[in-house]
Amino acid sequence: MSSSRKKFAASQLLKTFFSKSSWTPKKIAVTVVAVVVLLFGSNPEVQEALDVFTGLSKDWTELVSAGSKTSTDGVETGTIEWVVDGDTVKLADGRTVRLLYVDTPETKKPATPIQCYGPEATAFTKAFTGAPVQLVADQEGEDRYDRALRVVFPQGADTTDISQSVNAKLVQNGFARVKIYAPNDKFEDELRVIEDQAKRDRQGAWRACENPFEE
Repeated sequence: MSSSRKKFAASQLLKTFFSKSSWTPKKIAVTVVAVVVLLFGSNPEVQEALDVFTGLSKDWTELVSAGSKTSTDGVETGTIEWVVDGDTVKLADGRTVRLLYVDTPETKKPATPIQCYGPEATAFTKAFTGAPVQLVADQEGEDRYDRALRVVFPQGADTTDISQSVNAKLVQNGFARVKIYAPNDKFEDELRVIEDQAKRDRQGAWRACENPFEE
């Protein structure tokens, strides 16, 4: 379980327990233990203890998943709840997702002015707010900020075709440039082709900005 998912699960557990009107020392103790276990690992015994001592018949494994499921082929599903900027979104399950392989102009970076075409890139990604999406990881699933690193596909898209992803559409329309951080480079060649075409066609920032992507 990722650290961001653990934190979210623990916060949901506390929120549920604090909504209970009756407290006993035993309930308080179990709550503390359960939070610790959810942060560092869970097991069936903890599930049973929570059911017995709290009177709550909740599936805590399902709570941890909270709106994000993974299929047998490694494709997750989730819902975009809100957009931070063009290449970063928040999911309904509480996770922050950084879109792989792309870099949009800054709009929220501290001590950095809003960059050319940043608001347009954010507006493009905001069109997917509230929509179910499919999420696919590469070699490394999280960055140092605990953000999930994913390719984001609209529901129903072919997740083996990078051109159908939101990531690729950002590049295709000039809202983003390709930016690769090894070892996550599975679709680099395909995205470079898409980026070269966007440059030739002067799409988005390649047309509107004097210094596209602050190059």
